[in-house]
Amino acid sequence: MSTSMQDAVAALETALAAMNKLRVYQDPGATVQGIGAVITPPTVAWDSFGRGCGPTEATFVVHLVVPFDQYATARLYELVEPVRDAIEANPLFAVVSASPGLLRQGGADLPTYALTVDVGL
Repeated sequence: MSTSMQDAVAALETALAAMNKLRVYQDPGATVQGIGAVITPPTVAWDSFGRGCGPTEATFVVHLVVPFDQYATARLYELVEPVRDAIEANPLFAVVSASPGLLRQGGADLPTYALTVDVGL
């Protein structure tokens, strides 16, 4: 059974929304309020010889974003593993990495872990 990209996004949003502390955004231009997860459009791949077929895999980047204050680093440390666990509770997904950084939101740079999430389609 194959999964469409739209179904994968919906499943990823559902997995993240299961975490009570997290607001989930699909629009990368949205301004995150409090602690949030921003699902960016995925990198999409097709099998080399799959002419005419749909995509076969996608890689999403999910930004775990926290407010920029003295607790930012501690919050990221506390949340990165539970967020990974929530995503991987759905067998469609595999979290392959989490990279620290800053995400520009509403004119400010907010602390983030960018989680790389693979899904077969």
